[in-house]
Amino acid sequence: MAVLASSNLSDEINRATRSQHIELNRLLINRLSLALPPHSSTPLLYGKGLVPFARIFLFFEIELGRGLDEEHEDDDEEATARAGRFCVGLLHGDFLGRSLDPTTTRQ
Repeated sequence: MAVLASSNLSDEINRATRSQHIELNRLLINRLSLALPPHSSTPLLYGKGLVPFARIFLFFEIELGRGLDEEHEDDDEEATARAGRFCVGLLHGDFLGRSLDPTTTRQ
């Protein structure tokens, strides 16, 4: 497994995703209060909204832990397959994208 300098990888990721993060943060901040009382009767919707983010961060934590574990030898195909299975759930039907699109009509 090739080890990349973390600062270089981090910088590349930040540059590649900066505009998407800015837009996503704007949408989240504008809608966050709608999921909390008094706009909502309970904070349940807020909690449900956090679940996809928690899954993403948990996935990265697990994979980074595996990468740091010297005894764990993952081949690239296995790691790619595992990441693919995880991403399918997030991207199924473009639910996340549609739910964040302010032009989408809710039914």
